[in-house]
Amino acid sequence: METRILFIKDVARLMGLSVPSVNKLLRLARAGKPTMPLPISPPNSKGRWLASDVEDFLQSQSTRNCITPPNVSPVKQVKREQRDWDKHQAEIKRRLQEHAAGRKVKG
Repeated sequence: METRILFIKDVARLMGLSVPSVNKLLRLARAGKPTMPLPISPPNSKGRWLASDVEDFLQSQSTRNCITPPNVSPVKQVKREQRDWDKHQAEIKRRLQEHAAGRKVKG
């Protein structure tokens, strides 16, 4: 049985993330939050992951149907998006009113 070792770029590609995002998840995992598998540490090298560990983790996440960003609940995300949308709409309304006021014919 051959054991494959993955570099951080490989892990990022498999997870569909950027390297900085993997580093952030790794910090959270080391703090005790199960955001991703921890790397193995061969002597005289940076962290490397066993391919089987990463694949098992991704499989377990797919059975949960989603990988949610750390510390962001879906409800909070929806509320944040709605608040941003409302601010955007208010800004558009304000600009249209200013534009209409500037185009009025003065008599």
